[in-house]
Amino acid sequence: MKSIKYYVCSCQECRSPVLVKIDFMEFNSDCCLEFKNLKVIKEFNDEAEAKTYLDRYMKNEE
Repeated sequence: MKSIKYYVCSCQECRSPVLVKIDFMEFNSDCCLEFKNLKVIKEFNDEAEAKTYLDRYMKNEE
C-alpha cells in the first residue's frame, strides 16, 4: 500500500517553517519516524491543503 503524507514543520533552532513530503511505499501502524530537529505542527494527506496551511502559518509568524 502506497501512502503520501505532508507535514508542516518548524525548525527547533531557527524556527523556519518547512513542508515535508514523505512517500511511504509500505505503511505499518508500527511505523515510527524521528524528525530530530523538526517540530511537526500539522499533518496532511493533500499537498494543496498543506501548502495553504504553510502560507497562512508564515503570514501569522510575520
